[in-house]
Amino acid sequence: MPLRSEAKRIYTAIKDRHKEKGSPLGPPAPCSMWSASPIIKWACGKLGPMAMENKRLANQLEQLHEENPDKGYRRLNDNLHHDHDIHVNDKRVLRLCRARGIRSTVKYAIYCREPFEPAIPRRTA
Repeated sequence: MPLRSEAKRIYTAIKDRHKEKGSPLGPPAPCSMWSASPIIKWACGKLGPMAMENKRLANQLEQLHEENPDKGYRRLNDNLHHDHDIHVNDKRVLRLCRARGIRSTVKYAIYCREPFEPAIPRRTA
């Protein structure tokens, strides 16, 4: 199976060719690793049920983040769970937050200290 970036490149090439030629997306070549159905759905712009759910969830996360920009993905997930009764995995919320650029605005203090220098230099062989 190709890497995700390679798959996106291939899908983009297929979609561009479809736009240029105007030809319908027919069955893939026998050596192709994808069936025709997902390529046709993707080219037409149709979203599957999980993609639609992710879009709705990401919009809700953005709305919650606008209300409280100091909250990160964990606290946003807690709000979804307790206030909106939406049970979602932390990893899914993290992925959606990264995709939409949602980050906590709270900055933590960075404790700087001098680098450690041993009193006696070590001997190297």
